[in-house]
Amino acid sequence: MKRVLFLLFTFAMLAPLSAVTPFDPPQDSIGKQILYNGRVWRNFYQHIDGTQFLLAADFLHGSVTMNGITFNSTGLMLKLDLINDELLLLTDKGSTLQLNKQMVDRFTLSNNGKQLLFRNLEADSLNDLSGYVNVIHDGKTALYVKYKKEIRLRDGPGDRDTFIQTQRIYLVKDGIAHQVRTRKNIVRLLRDRKTEVKDFVRTNSVRFSGSNPGSVTPLLEYYDKLK
Repeated sequence: MKRVLFLLFTFAMLAPLSAVTPFDPPQDSIGKQILYNGRVWRNFYQHIDGTQFLLAADFLHGSVTMNGITFNSTGLMLKLDLINDELLLLTDKGSTLQLNKQMVDRFTLSNNGKQLLFRNLEADSLNDLSGYVNVIHDGKTALYVKYKKEIRLRDGPGDRDTFIQTQRIYLVKDGIAHQVRTRKNIVRLLRDRKTEVKDFVRTNSVRFSGSNPGSVTPLLEYYDKLK
């Protein structure tokens, strides 16, 4: 059986920067101090096949909100390290900065014309869900996707260690995060409106899959209105 190694290093892999144009940082000193709050990032994963980042090894256009202040310069470049669950920023000097996670409220990443929204969840005593999550739906209920990467160790002398990606989907209801895998899981959690929910699912042919969790957004929007 293949072994899976969970690495908890603070730092991660540095992607080539030659094709990326650094952005113009905030001109006021306070804004720059907030945005550039973090540590210089180093490369520890050059020997691993694949990438530890979400979507691509390259930096992606995006925006970030830190301590309630949003930075959305046209040239702002970010990427999400899924091994360490850390957000990286390409600075105006071309270096890579691991942003102070305690200050990051939320951020966006743009890829192939689609914008993904992420929120930084604090750990609490009721849920085991924390860190950066992809926000699929956010209302009286919420639907989040938590992405993660691990390192699968090589099987033999000719193989190389590789990154593998996993994800978990959570429905948050009444402040509690429940992992869901099927439409049946979701309908069960919405059982306080069982009749209306089942009628909506049947009438609208609602489907659910891990590759397209947003397919249940209309159902959650409908349920939120009932609440």
